[in-house]
Amino acid sequence: MSRLRERKYRSQVGWQWDAGPVFVGEDGRKWAIQYGKAVRYLEELAQLAEMKYRNESVKATIEQLKEMRDAEERLDVDV
Repeated sequence: MSRLRERKYRSQVGWQWDAGPVFVGEDGRKWAIQYGKAVRYLEELAQLAEMKYRNESVKATIEQLKEMRDAEERLDVDV
């Protein structure tokens, strides 16, 4: 989303973001703003999901490294 513009749509005045549907009528601008907020919210949720995935991946890697370290320490003690 970048800019909200007023535009004609099927001979009616409407509002549209650079990419997205056109909202017409008296409440068109209000609905277009709500649409923009919803899209931004979904983008933020997608970013949070990606961060959560990375976090879990890093935690799993750390656990594997700890297990490898512990196994290596056991081998050193046994020798």
